[in-house]
Amino acid sequence: MVLGPPLARAVLMQRSASLALVLQVAVLGGAAMVVLLHATLGDPEQFWAPFVRDLAQEMQRRGLAVDLEDDGLVETLAGRCGVG
Repeated sequence: MVLGPPLARAVLMQRSASLALVLQVAVLGGAAMVVLLHATLGDPEQFWAPFVRDLAQEMQRRGLAVDLEDDGLVETLAGRCGVG
């Protein structure tokens, strides 16, 4: 599954000999994946917040100074920092 898209693009490149076509297909595929993920997962912040909190807790456990409230780590990684 990981090598599927790159191999499909390689086959398309070999058959069409058009880099422009391969890039267009790659961009359309990426955009479709973003729309699909947003439609299935809903709010990205709600989905990623538990993972980011777990990451910050693991960083603290290993001795790295991270304060979720003061540093705004959750908001930064969720994409809310600097918006608006």
